[in-house]
Amino acid sequence: MKYIRNLAITAIFWGVATGANALSIDLETYNCSLSSDCEALFVAPGPSSPEQEIDRIEAAFGVTPDTLSLLYKDDNDTGENGSAPFAESYETEYFNSPTDPEDVTISWDGGSDPTISCPECFLYVKDGKQDPNVYIFNLGTLEDLAIWDGAESLVLTNFWSCLPDEANPCGQGAISHVAIYGVSPIPVPAAFWLFGTALIGFVGFSRRTKV
Repeated sequence: MKYIRNLAITAIFWGVATGANALSIDLETYNCSLSSDCEALFVAPGPSSPEQEIDRIEAAFGVTPDTLSLLYKDDNDTGENGSAPFAESYETEYFNSPTDPEDVTISWDGGSDPTISCPECFLYVKDGKQDPNVYIFNLGTLEDLAIWDGAESLVLTNFWSCLPDEANPCGQGAISHVAIYGVSPIPVPAAFWLFGTALIGFVGFSRRTKV
């Protein structure tokens, strides 16, 4: 009975801890131009369709054409794209301005909704007014930071910091939308994280009792 109790405690602790982790990308310190895991692009101002964004990702990273699909998208003005398969799994918050946010946090809801598995996933961050106005990060091989596991939050900071000018009190704009594209999206149930971390905790506890 003691083993079961300890296993349950370990599962709860590690399950909560997993959801609390974060992969942070600070554009002031992360030099996109020196990383093969990031591409900075300039595209024509205006709205982007998922098809256009997929074409840009394929060209930037040499992805095989027609293998990517939209997994999640959130627009600062209109909110989440309900047609994306993981629209219910994640939430996006914008910070540092209601109209020109410099910072964004994309978080898994931590519930029963599945997470994204990223053997090959790409984070697309767009502004529309800057040069470059698009940043694309390869979340499956982000060696300079970490590989995103789908359950941890994506924390983006200092993207197109507002620089006041006479025409626009908040400079030239900041983040307009974020999207995640991937190859063969594989939903990972929330129970997987709980079971996996519980198993690790159980193995560790068993080894300690044998010493």
